[in-house]
Amino acid sequence: MPLSRKAVALSLGLSAFLSAVTIAQSPKRSQADSQLIIEDATVDWFQKSDVSALREGVIDTIELRIGKEVGKKGDVIGYLHREVAKLSVDEARIQAESEGAIQKAKAQRSLARAVVQRNIDLLKKGPQYVSREEVQKGEAEFAMADAALTEAYDTQKLAQAKLRSAERAYEEHAIRAPFAGQILEEFKHEGESVNSQTPVVRLGNLDTVRVWAYIPVEYAYRVTPGTEIVIQPRLGDVPGKHAIEQKQFRGVISSVDQSIQPVAETAVRIYADLDNADHLLKPGLKAKMTIFLKPEANAAFASPNPVNQASTTPTDVGARQVELPPR
Repeated sequence: MPLSRKAVALSLGLSAFLSAVTIAQSPKRSQADSQLIIEDATVDWFQKSDVSALREGVIDTIELRIGKEVGKKGDVIGYLHREVAKLSVDEARIQAESEGAIQKAKAQRSLARAVVQRNIDLLKKGPQYVSREEVQKGEAEFAMADAALTEAYDTQKLAQAKLRSAERAYEEHAIRAPFAGQILEEFKHEGESVNSQTPVVRLGNLDTVRVWAYIPVEYAYRVTPGTEIVIQPRLGDVPGKHAIEQKQFRGVISSVDQSIQPVAETAVRIYADLDNADHLLKPGLKAKMTIFLKPEANAAFASPNPVNQASTTPTDVGARQVELPPR
């Protein structure tokens, strides 16, 4: 049955209304994406080292145990037995400070010079007062005495170098920290033998931590050293449950790996360094990382597909894009 004009008008009006509602409910796409969020970043050590002795020996004492703080680079962690090294230093010091050979050589040189001068004075009176052989002998003895004095000085310099070497060997019996931090583990104890390849303790510094994550390769050209980031720790499946998860920590990208990693499809590994004076961030902790991307115009290469299209938003490594909030 043909519809009346009124029914047709009502039908057209309802269709227009539904179309308007559908358009209003569709998501808005940003004009320029400015953030990249990585859900699976990892906190790691910035400074950690297995500290070894510098030479072979037997551990005498360990000064710093697990949990002890190392105040500064060069602080003593422990000592090897060093009695023999100390005796070597004492012997080398005696030789280095000895003046006997030098004084003897000086006296011989002075005597030889006097003989030469006497011969010169006699020759002034006449050639008959001193023979040519005696003049030549005096000059040769003076040259030998002069060379002996030089040799004595060289011997003293060599002894001084040996003293420095002995002092260095003695110093190498101390096991020293390469940086400030905290003793995390002990591998060796008093009475155990070690060499330069044997770790004695493990030392770590939490004042600065390094956070690493993977980003989709299409964003690698918008992330460079100096790019700002923010992380929020994640302790469990329910974010925000713990107080630490409410905190944000700011830092900057320190390095972007030049190699593409085979994670999911393609990704690039990035590293960021963060101050951690309160030691709240622990190595191994997972975190959400927000990266404040550089503008697309500053990228070395533009992505072949617009990055703000929903169909190209990367999800392979837990990344998504959001609008930059006021800061």
